[in-house]
Amino acid sequence: SLADDAARCAESGGGRHRAARLHLRALQLPQPFGRAAAHRLHHGHGYSRQRHEAVRAGRLPAAAEQHQTAGCNAFAFAPAGCKAPKNNVCWLKSTAASPVPNACRNYQVIRPIMAPLYCALVTKWGSAVSNSSIPLAEYPRPQLTRTLPWRNLNGFWEWTPANPGQAPPFGQTLNQTVLVPFPVEACLSGVWANHQHMFYRKVVSTYPQGRTLLHFGAVDWQTTVYVNGTKMGVHTGGYDAFYFDVTKYAKPGATVELMVQVFDPSDYGQQVFGKQRISAIDSAGGDTYTPSSGIWQTVWLENVPDEYLPAIKILADLSTVTVWANSSANSSAAFIKVTVYDGTSAVVSSQGMSPLKLTVPSPNLWHLHLYCAHMSAQCPSPTTHTHTH
Repeated sequence: SLADDAARCAESGGGRHRAARLHLRALQLPQPFGRAAAHRLHHGHGYSRQRHEAVRAGRLPAAAEQHQTAGCNAFAFAPAGCKAPKNNVCWLKSTAASPVPNACRNYQVIRPIMAPLYCALVTKWGSAVSNSSIPLAEYPRPQLTRTLPWRNLNGFWEWTPANPGQAPPFGQTLNQTVLVPFPVEACLSGVWANHQHMFYRKVVSTYPQGRTLLHFGAVDWQTTVYVNGTKMGVHTGGYDAFYFDVTKYAKPGATVELMVQVFDPSDYGQQVFGKQRISAIDSAGGDTYTPSSGIWQTVWLENVPDEYLPAIKILADLSTVTVWANSSANSSAAFIKVTVYDGTSAVVSSQGMSPLKLTVPSPNLWHLHLYCAHMSAQCPSPTTHTHTH
């Protein structure tokens, strides 16, 4: 594999690189790097001069000069032996004997990490995360489950840190990747660093029929969403879900560019941030913890009819259940049918205009006993769709 070849490339340079955690990126360069120059760079002697000469000669992207990481050993190149397209080289940057090996990963990213992610402290759930599977693949909204198609957008997104006021880089491949939905400070995100400003980018296809809703489970803190360069809106708040109807800005079944701009000042701002402290990243202790910036809950697409129920409200007491539901078409009350189940047995059912009130006979009280409410809604048009709560 490409990762195995990269490891062999690194091993040829000395023990310190074998001991380090190496993170692979494949770069499309104008021409392969010479063996002699690679050897000199690999051993670190004359590193800055050789790297600068390589940048001037066009053999190394300028990003290598502009985005060096203090305290990192060196780049290591492999002009041959890497199973990649012609003129690709293995570009590795490593650090030896460091408690934070990811600190010296490359800035330039063209494809996702091929080797397993590294974290200093891993739970059994964290160890199950891989680059080939979608994190948190389950349906993200169990309290309002529709019997309609949906698509999980978790996984690798293009990503880059940004400057205040920077314009969104539409139509451009971003320099890094991030594993959504892990916040950028988390090692599982692949970024493992705090940034107040950042961009996410992903190209996806929309549904061929009906309407397409773009959902965000939570993004910390202020989020601006663009679809094909058009601003969908801004959401402020790091803990609640939100969504945009993107149908108007993307042809059904078309490929669209999603661009997400995030600003999170953490404890440098005046917003609610709890015990998050940027200082806790380097000086953990007390009752503070590392910030959770950026996307940190599931991102997903949902297919709905032209008229649908944006949300429902259920209020229950010891024996009655009241349900409210409005249509997306004109915010008017919808005609709904509600059935309450105890396990697999229906205990009460009723239909009518919202709000609808039902009485549960002989309810189970005073201990944990869950009921399931199944609701079908008849919007002003004859389209019927169901929801489960």
